[in-house]
Amino acid sequence: MILKPNIREAVNSLMGAKQRSLLALIGIVVGIGSVIAMVSVGSIVQKEALRQFLEMGTDIITISESFSRKRIDPNKKLSLNTAMAIPAGTSARTSGTSPRISGTSARTSETNARTSDTS
Repeated sequence: MILKPNIREAVNSLMGAKQRSLLALIGIVVGIGSVIAMVSVGSIVQKEALRQFLEMGTDIITISESFSRKRIDPNKKLSLNTAMAIPAGTSARTSGTSPRISGTSARTSETNARTSDTS
């Protein structure tokens, strides 16, 4: 059988160069250990960064109209229907939308004036 002579030759070669075999074995162990450590550290850092971002509230995105001195085109306004349709066009991680109106624009003042006139 050819397997036995090959094994015997390999063992004799390893025993003949003990120091080189030991150094190669140490190098292999250190290399594998460092790769495992780097992958573990990368995973831990990624999870910690995600946790910190979630604590800051970056899982919430705010979409608002652009305000400028130029006249706003009514066709480019963000409607309630468009805002409510946003989750359908995004990834599965988007759970929903919550419309919110804030600010004191002329439009809001006109609406308030109309409601106070009718009462």
